[in-house]
Amino acid sequence: MKKLLALLIVLLCIPCMAGAEDYYLVFHGDWDRIERSSYQAEMAAMFETTYPRLYARWGLGDAPTTILFKADKDDKESVAYSHEDHVVIAVDYANLMPYDIGCISHELTHSVQQYGGKLVYGGDAWWTENLANYGGFRYYHWADISQMEPSSMQAEDWMDWGYAPYGNCQWFFAYMDYRYPTTMDEQGQLHYGLIDSIHRLIRANEGPELDDDPYDTQTPINQLVYAITGYECIEALRLRFVQELQEGTWTFTGFADYPDNFLTENLPGVPNPEYPSWENAVHRSSAAEVVETVTNGENLCQGATILGATGFVNEKEAPELLVDGDFYTKWCATEYDVLDMRYSMDGAKQWIAIDLGEEKQFNTYTIANTRTVEPYYGNMVHWELMVSNDGETWMSVDYQTYCDADLVSFDIGQQSARYLLLKIYDPDNGERGTIRLYELMLFQR
Repeated sequence: MKKLLALLIVLLCIPCMAGAEDYYLVFHGDWDRIERSSYQAEMAAMFETTYPRLYARWGLGDAPTTILFKADKDDKESVAYSHEDHVVIAVDYANLMPYDIGCISHELTHSVQQYGGKLVYGGDAWWTENLANYGGFRYYHWADISQMEPSSMQAEDWMDWGYAPYGNCQWFFAYMDYRYPTTMDEQGQLHYGLIDSIHRLIRANEGPELDDDPYDTQTPINQLVYAITGYECIEALRLRFVQELQEGTWTFTGFADYPDNFLTENLPGVPNPEYPSWENAVHRSSAAEVVETVTNGENLCQGATILGATGFVNEKEAPELLVDGDFYTKWCATEYDVLDMRYSMDGAKQWIAIDLGEEKQFNTYTIANTRTVEPYYGNMVHWELMVSNDGETWMSVDYQTYCDADLVSFDIGQQSARYLLLKIYDPDNGERGTIRLYELMLFQR
């Protein structure tokens, strides 16, 4: 057993350098029943970046490189599932939650795991499912700033998930990767870390199915845990993880400084992860002054270009309608339309970025809020307006924490900028997270 562990922990090899062009996603089934027209394209884009990373980390050269992706109109029970080289999404779920592209990153992790007949799958099945959770967490959501998973959970919520198969385990897996990473020495020799060693132990198993019991110190998995970490089982390591969270000696802020990042970087045709990081939002300390409502004069926003937004319900409620000068057209996006989550880290539920075309001078902005036209829904009441001249570095010019006005103007002082960013923390006065804005106007008074 000790020889097997030594072989798994230290192994000389050349990392897989397969690129995006080596992997294929084949669609079949009932895709015509999925209502969102861009759904397939969004799935394909996710696959092209995420699957090569998962494969480079855990595919070991024999996981499938072609995934058969089926949409199933008859599946009324599942969200999605996978088996060997097949991934299935339930049409009903895709139509109910069209923004949840990330659920398939979990299934793609199963595709590279290939644990059939090697690890006991039943009962809690905690390792199989939680590694799949982690695969999507690390190589999709935390690799692309636009796909960040919104989370209001505190550190306590990550401490004890009871080894449930779909629990809040991602921080624990991130902890294992950080404390016991796979590394490469100067001679190009890989030294496998904890997660990769356990994965390789499972994949190499040709005997009876291994047991992922986190408490039994005699199982091969826990003996491997002891050999690498000095803790006698997964549960002992989890308790150390909890202690570090409580002491503040470790917390999760992103993967930018992880020693094993080299495993999934510089893959041909695959962009490197963006490594977004968790940072506390810094707002202005005070709100701008409300002034007499301004709607006449040159509206510097009218006809501006939309750089991006969280999403929109349909073409009749597109982001461009926020700056068309018409008080009876609106930008509308529900919580189910959120496709770009890049500002979710500091609490924004919706956002929109605007290009004025050139640097302009202004000192006042006007919001035509929801109840300007629709009295039965809640107004946007908590938001932040930011300006920039390069579209990357933003300065806050107004931070409203509770403003329930329908049509309102604010004096933000003399500004000179080309770009506007509106980050919306409470889009509809605590209702469902739907933004309904009829106009954003900008003036030089």
